Amino acid sequence: MKVLVDYLITGDSDFSEARRLIPQVKIVSVRDFALAVGLDST
Repeated sequence: MKVLVDYLITGDSDFSEARRLIPQVKIVSVRDFALAVGLDST
């Protein structure tokens, strides 16, 4: 999960690459990602 966070921090939104690096992590949407890392503001 840290790799995905690093992708956001560095401004790289290539989620397909992130999923390739961490195949067990399934990102359905940006909101789902935010919920997964506790960044959801709602």
